[in-house]
Amino acid sequence: MRDQSMLLFLSLSMTVACTVGEAPDGVAQPNLLVLEEDIAARMTVGANQLSIAGNAGELANVRPGDVVVSNGPEPFLRKVVRVRSDAGQLALETVPAALTDAILEGHAHSNRDLLSEPVPQTPGQPELIIPIERLALDFGGTKLLDEAGLQVSVNRGTVSFRPYVDVDLQIEDGSLASFHAILHGELEASIGVTINSERSFSRGFSKTLWESPAYKATQYIGNIPVVEVVRVSLVLTGEAHSSVRGRVDLGSAKAKASLEAGASYADGRWRAVADPSIAFETRGPVFEAGATAGVSVRLTTRVDVKFYDIAGPHVIVGAYARTELRDSYEDGLSWTGRAGMDATFGGNVAVLGETLASYERKLFDLGRDFAPIPAR
Repeated sequence: MRDQSMLLFLSLSMTVACTVGEAPDGVAQPNLLVLEEDIAARMTVGANQLSIAGNAGELANVRPGDVVVSNGPEPFLRKVVRVRSDAGQLALETVPAALTDAILEGHAHSNRDLLSEPVPQTPGQPELIIPIERLALDFGGTKLLDEAGLQVSVNRGTVSFRPYVDVDLQIEDGSLASFHAILHGELEASIGVTINSERSFSRGFSKTLWESPAYKATQYIGNIPVVEVVRVSLVLTGEAHSSVRGRVDLGSAKAKASLEAGASYADGRWRAVADPSIAFETRGPVFEAGATAGVSVRLTTRVDVKFYDIAGPHVIVGAYARTELRDSYEDGLSWTGRAGMDATFGGNVAVLGETLASYERKLFDLGRDFAPIPAR
């Protein structure tokens, strides 16, 4: 049996993508129209409208309530709400449709290595879903704030991740019967920050460290083209502050995790899937001057998936650290810190079914406090 309907579906931080697998017995909804390529190529696609001049082909018979799907050049899945024809031009007012509006019956399953799985080659597209062997980046030395009298920079920063994704989708009688998207793999991240300031300050920061090009793939469930667009991003956000002049290395934290994270849907309910095993290494601050200073930093890997032109779900995995250094008259200099890792599944999942407008769920948040070991 040939695998002909792999549906790239979700993804994570550090990449999540979901793929959906085999569905040779998929059945389309009776009011679904799959556009022919020559008609789709002449269409003008707007946010809430589809239009075509001249010969409209099969679109000439479309009525309100019908669902239209196209593989491109601009992919879309729309439900028609109004039809207008004037001066040789057909215009369809539309709203986004769900996969259950297009598929009556279908089952798809896949368990894949996202970064190494080959996909059908098309001109201008890479042979791999994400054209790198591994998400492995070193961003040490990255400047977060750089202005007169103030520099905040990363003194230690790495991330390494290879994701595997298990996805299962079952549609019965035009409704989502069950679904799961589970990310698993080894993730390692480290982060440390140095403040060099000639004045008091408190400032937030956000920096995109890396973003993949949008990847478009078309798979099939039955004869229905399912178009997925996946983007992976790595973002560093946080806040830093200091009360006096000086240089403070606010320590660093390293987290290594064996992850299983995602969500499942069955019997009309969502459930979190989370089974992380995390180990931490931490190092306290080093300072050249007495200070009250602190930093909180979060390294987020986010995978966003769109179906056609419709926003879909996302998976976010974040490694975070924060340190606070205090100078008091009674106790002198002291510090506290915390490092951790968390994950979230969510986004607009209405594309899975009209009744599933949105879902957001914290999957886990595991952290460790660290502080100086008291002298004996």
